[in-house]
Amino acid sequence: QMKKILIISTNAIGDTYLSMSAIPYLKNAFSQVEISFVVQRNSEFLFADGSVENIYSIEKNEKEILSLLARLRKIHYDFVFSFFPGIVNSFFLKFLKAENKGGYLNFIKKNEWFDKNQYATIVKAHKREKVLWKKETNFLYRIGNVLNSFDIADRSEVVKYKFDFEIKSEPCRNVVIHPFSKRVAKSLSVEQVQAVVNYLQNRNMNCTIVGDEKLVELKKELSEVEFLIKPSVTSLLEKIVGCKFITVDSFPLHVADAYNSDFLGLFSNTNPQAVLTNFKKAVKFNTESLNAVSSDELLSSIKNFLM
Repeated sequence: QMKKILIISTNAIGDTYLSMSAIPYLKNAFSQVEISFVVQRNSEFLFADGSVENIYSIEKNEKEILSLLARLRKIHYDFVFSFFPGIVNSFFLKFLKAENKGGYLNFIKKNEWFDKNQYATIVKAHKREKVLWKKETNFLYRIGNVLNSFDIADRSEVVKYKFDFEIKSEPCRNVVIHPFSKRVAKSLSVEQVQAVVNYLQNRNMNCTIVGDEKLVELKKELSEVEFLIKPSVTSLLEKIVGCKFITVDSFPLHVADAYNSDFLGLFSNTNPQAVLTNFKKAVKFNTESLNAVSSDELLSSIKNFLM
């Protein structure tokens, strides 16, 4: 019998990619399964490999949210999941029709999910229970914790999602940098990026900078640097797998982690153990904001990485 499953992830691109870790688990658990995702429009590109049957994309405004909710309430899902906190995620999880639901239910804006202990809400046949997630617990365990609460598989391991693309990458001397996150506190400053680029160029290393439209202004400041703006998933993979990759806490970091590539993750307030499989490849600075790290301290970490 076909199982209909919906995963809600209207947060940042990185959170949606992390939520995709449930896909292989669910496909292994059921002989017939239809997996759908609710995402923000800027996350649609993650599903270019045809990994799921339906993508419902929205902008976070009241009209689109209510319109999509009305559509989805006409579908009776076997399972609905939301693996990351957020008022919009919780809104869909609360009001969609399904006997089995699992994930965050929070309607008051909270701090980052890794700041303190949290509880997942598990609803089975309309009976509700709570599951404790400690703040240092890796997100893969959290996702597995929710999925395994429903005994739908034999305690299968949840691993980071790998895209169904053939990657044509070769070892290279390029150093690839992803300097900006959606959040300023998780991003490098322009001055820090310039210091890193100068350091690399002084050592005759080629440099490629990847990211979104925020790179447009930076491109005006730097010469003799390759820029890859808003790359496709395949372009990103081909650029970072096989090259040395320096990145802030963001979607490309999680991809590098999934493929066990040669990366250095730069962290400020987030605990690398909570989000990475290869957390020893990360450096955590003692600051609430990454752009507050001194250039000397930043370059020292990069020097160690490149040795």
